[in-house]
Amino acid sequence: MFTTKLFILLSVAVAVTFAVPQMTGGVSPVEDLTEVEQEVKNSLSKLDAGDGPHYKLSKVYKASRQVVEGVLTKIEADIIDEEEKTQKCNITIWSRPWLDNGIEVTFECEGKPTLTKHHSA
Repeated sequence: MFTTKLFILLSVAVAVTFAVPQMTGGVSPVEDLTEVEQEVKNSLSKLDAGDGPHYKLSKVYKASRQVVEGVLTKIEADIIDEEEKTQKCNITIWSRPWLDNGIEVTFECEGKPTLTKHHSA
């Protein structure tokens, strides 16, 4: 009887552990990169309509998300710059849509200074 109760208790504990989504603040890899590609393209379009930068997305290699007073998305991608040169960049999109210009986009590209811009949601 004790063994059966212990087995049931452990089974429930394991099931709960795997059923609970990642906790707030935890970093999760993004499996569906098409969603991230669209997020980057939306940000690039909004920035392009303003004072730039005037970049185009070439390819997304990987991405992760973290819930921290909004959603922080980190992306490794190739960007095509104003001179039509492809550069590998780390892009961070911090989305806090309840703020004015609450989307913060940071570009860290090889050989260029870090660039941070804001736009509306």
